[in-house]
Amino acid sequence: MKTDNASMNLFEMDLAIQTEHLMVDVIWCRVMEKNKDWTILKHKHHSFEFHICKSGSSYVTLDHEKILLKENQMMITGPGVYHTQEQGVDHNYVEYALNCNITLLGDESSEGMALFLALQQDDGHVYSAETLIPLFEEILHEATDKKIGYYNKIKCLLNLMLIESSRLILKEKVSYEEPKKMSVHDKRYHKIYRLILDHVLNPLPLHEIAEKLHLSERQINRIVGANAKMSTKQLMNEMRFNVLKEYLLNTDWSIQEISDHMNFSSVYYLNEFFKRYEEMPPSQFRKMSKNLK
Repeated sequence: MKTDNASMNLFEMDLAIQTEHLMVDVIWCRVMEKNKDWTILKHKHHSFEFHICKSGSSYVTLDHEKILLKENQMMITGPGVYHTQEQGVDHNYVEYALNCNITLLGDESSEGMALFLALQQDDGHVYSAETLIPLFEEILHEATDKKIGYYNKIKCLLNLMLIESSRLILKEKVSYEEPKKMSVHDKRYHKIYRLILDHVLNPLPLHEIAEKLHLSERQINRIVGANAKMSTKQLMNEMRFNVLKEYLLNTDWSIQEISDHMNFSSVYYLNEFFKRYEEMPPSQFRKMSKNLK
């Protein structure tokens, strides 16, 4: 298998994963091969970077310690964590690298929240990569062979990698509410909710939501009102605000970058939208939140 071809195929794919309470944007999923003297200078990401050592070794230097990452080991550098990476005790080094931005949608107890908090609480620990390496290699095979269903299988495998990584960090049992079977009425609301969530970065107008679900606009409003106790527009804005707040808290993107990513017509409109909920501009909210940490 040619890993360069697999890495390029993966780079070109839109590998966004959306679950009930998580939005995962895969920035890269690739094989990194280094020989002899090499150094990646001090840097940080706004995302989670998974360093999975397939063979060889490398030193990963954080602000507080220098870690030797060895064969069949994995470590995560989280959002905003400065780190340097360089040659370890071996000349040849192969790393399976996964970098993804993970956004929590909603604040209720859920499996998505448990996964997010597990990944967020990691602080440069080293773990066994025995469960992760086979998953990554299966992703590489799927990206190379491209047999029917490969795209969805790759996304499933990436989701499994996030789950397995969370289990390495958090070994004890956790408690949260799993989704229950719904009545016909609840199912219709769930479909509306999921459709709004799927397009939270570029919201659909109400008439398009109604068309896609084969309901009238009046039915949409009635179902949302009965379940969410608010109008459809209010629900859409609230979900959009929650995503916006996560980007402010968990990325180092500028306000302009967030505005572009979320398809606001301008930074001015983003500011006005945010102030409806927090009564302050987003820049002030971000600064206050950092001061409280």
